Amino acid sequence: MTAFALDGPADRLKAALPRTGGLLRSAADSVPPSGLVLLAIFSVQLGAGFAKELFTALPPSAVVFLRIAASALILGAVSRPKLRGWPGATGPSGSASASSSPS
Repeated sequence: MTAFALDGPADRLKAALPRTGGLLRSAADSVPPSGLVLLAIFSVQLGAGFAKELFTALPPSAVVFLRIAASALILGAVSRPKLRGWPGATGPSGSASASSSPS
């Protein structure tokens, strides 16, 4: 028996999932799917509007690179995973660093 009450099958599924990115997940849960679709459409159109102005100054491949790089930076800032506790993450002692010499 769990310590919290479950209302239905969807709540059982939510309880079984890991709780990563709690603030972002709760913000996304509060916006209906149609709102998320409209936000995605707005984002694509805004990016295309900025890119339209860049085509006069840069070649198309550079504009595509800038759009992908900007979206990667925004996505990384919004949904950055926590590195603490991962096997490759090192603590302040730096036990697994690139500058350590083999003994």
